[in-house]
Amino acid sequence: MSGIYVIGGGAAGLAAAIAAAREGADVSVIERSEKPARKILATGGGRCNFTNMRMDRDSYYDCPSEYVSAFLGVFPPESALEFFFSMGLLPVIRDGYVYPRSEEAASVRGALLAECEKRRVRIHNNTTVTGIVRTGDGFDIQTEGYTYRADRVIIAAGGKASPVFGTDGSCYGIVRSLGHHVSSLSPGLSGIVCKSPITSASGSRVTASLGLYAGERLLRITRGEIQITDYGVSGIPAMSLARIISRNKGSDLRICADFVPNLTEDEIRSVSGTRCGLSGLVPARLAAVLSQEADPAASAKNYNLIPEGTSGFDNAHVTSGGVELSETDPATFASRIVPGLFFAGEILDVDGLCGGYNLHFAWASGVMAGFSAATGRTFAGMEISDEHRALFERCEIGSRRS
Repeated sequence: MSGIYVIGGGAAGLAAAIAAAREGADVSVIERSEKPARKILATGGGRCNFTNMRMDRDSYYDCPSEYVSAFLGVFPPESALEFFFSMGLLPVIRDGYVYPRSEEAASVRGALLAECEKRRVRIHNNTTVTGIVRTGDGFDIQTEGYTYRADRVIIAAGGKASPVFGTDGSCYGIVRSLGHHVSSLSPGLSGIVCKSPITSASGSRVTASLGLYAGERLLRITRGEIQITDYGVSGIPAMSLARIISRNKGSDLRICADFVPNLTEDEIRSVSGTRCGLSGLVPARLAAVLSQEADPAASAKNYNLIPEGTSGFDNAHVTSGGVELSETDPATFASRIVPGLFFAGEILDVDGLCGGYNLHFAWASGVMAGFSAATGRTFAGMEISDEHRALFERCEIGSRRS
């Protein structure tokens, strides 16, 4: 059976399948795991932070501006809200972070699978693709037990991050066999392993500012709630530095942690001199560590951690690196090398900050690739009515802790 075949039943793959099927295409998904989209269930702490309203070109690491402009231009955050609202899912928005109203990742996965069923998308689970061969005006997709014939192929097989969910990087070899190049791969959005972790404060959570330096040069600064671990530091601000650390091994790196970013040193001293001491400002176990320093107030503002690496692909949320972007069309995600071949999601050399940015790229690239594979045209955007915009504005409910 021919038609459009999507390799990978994750976030980008299902978005691509839905977009193509909505245009009347005959669509099949080949998924190597027992169940599709399992990784979605683990995102956002099980709540699935599926996009972020505060998004711009700086939300993605080292991604050419024409690429970010291309997908954000036709698929901004509002389009992600509309895409899921069209499947019956209403969002809740806190400080720009967007979750399903149920605050359960299963709602996002369920919406995607229900739409696939509605659009008669066939999903072949427990099927591993071993090769893709361009033949005439189509493709032969080789699996362990069968060869599928496709008119067009969308590769959305993910990367190497979180292999427990079936994304072990095995599709990179297939991509190379088709003539594409894959850039250097490293873990993205993972915990940071430090030379001398604050083990006695392990488990403590604190709002902090993390500045990553190479010598005296500031590479990036992040802020938010971090978790001190027995190996180093985790949490959104730390994970957002993981890509840079992975790609700068051997450099003179250090992380300057400000554990009380809203106070000055003098203000900290005025508080730490009370009976509560630093435990009135930071968690007790961290306060005990800082109190042992020669200048506790200065250490609270400038505590140096030496990163040795990350917690690896097994614990990473995304893969940094992938199919070279210069070999794809930023308006359609079509291959510039193989006619009829498209890419979507983490398989591409696009990775962003922690906070819904990578899932947003999965939806955007999936929808754009699926639409173009089905129609031969460039996706021009989604129409969002004033009524829906007003509805989405009412989904803003304040801080992430409200």
